[in-house]
Amino acid sequence: MKLFDFELPSVKYMVGRIWEYASLAHDRFGTAKLKYFLGYCKDSILYKCSAQDYFLYRFFLLNRQGKRQFVTLGWRMLYDKKNNDPEQTAVVMDKEETLMRFSPFISRDWCGLKYHNSPEEYDAFCQKHTHGIVKPLDNMGGAGIKIISTQDYHTPGALRDYCMRQHLMIEELIVQHSDLNHMYPHAVNTVRVLTNKGQIIGAALRLGAGGGNLDNAHAGGIYAEVDPANGIVITRAVNHMDLHFTVHPDTGAIIPGFLIPYWDEVIQLVRDACKLVDRMGLIGWDIAVTATGPTIVELNNWPGCELIESPEGHGLRRAIRS
Repeated sequence: MKLFDFELPSVKYMVGRIWEYASLAHDRFGTAKLKYFLGYCKDSILYKCSAQDYFLYRFFLLNRQGKRQFVTLGWRMLYDKKNNDPEQTAVVMDKEETLMRFSPFISRDWCGLKYHNSPEEYDAFCQKHTHGIVKPLDNMGGAGIKIISTQDYHTPGALRDYCMRQHLMIEELIVQHSDLNHMYPHAVNTVRVLTNKGQIIGAALRLGAGGGNLDNAHAGGIYAEVDPANGIVITRAVNHMDLHFTVHPDTGAIIPGFLIPYWDEVIQLVRDACKLVDRMGLIGWDIAVTATGPTIVELNNWPGCELIESPEGHGLRRAIRS
């Protein structure tokens, strides 16, 4: 079954996922697993929520008014359909188009399938960079992203052939600011800034975990809310199984109170870049911070409101409507 540009998971997978969440809720809060399962089935109809919405936002502890404060999957899909320009949506959803459109805000080399795709450009990339990060052009949530050694493609045209064959693009590795490296050194820890119609309505710090080299929550990362006014982390971190962390589970770094470097520059970058997609509702901006300032990593048409809503359980629907 297709929804927009990606496949919906199978019924068997969805039921298994709901039951997994229900088991965790049972261990933490008591109540029979079946009651959580049936509660989700009811609320998925009433509030258009996914299983992740239901359990991360703890709908089973909320009244009707509380549930209506959160951006659920179905609510956001309807909102996107009403507020997002199709042409600009296509740019946001296309990694290559994003890099081309927002090139003034991106400070790294890259090669793709449509742009910077000549054999000479790929060979020059190999000569300049010993490693690169390859990204599938049609996957979400960090799936298929990995770091490769360009030295494995030393013959002319080899890296280009590999990327073309696998439908990949390759980018220069980002070297993050030392403060963010201290938090977790095995991934580029990015800031997700959430905008609605060009206005910043929230932010989150995303951190890799468990030895992985991605900070995506679906790849095992954790995330915490950031105060957009000053760039300070104001909550504990949480993962997609609703486990909370005051200190990073791998490095022991304290998460609440962490100040993101170059915060004023991060905010200004997002405000300036928003002018290029001025007919969009919700956008999630992934921003990396280097020793010299911020750079756009990518944009998200599916902005991950849960990164801001779930750490301390407050919804964003009122901010989005205002």
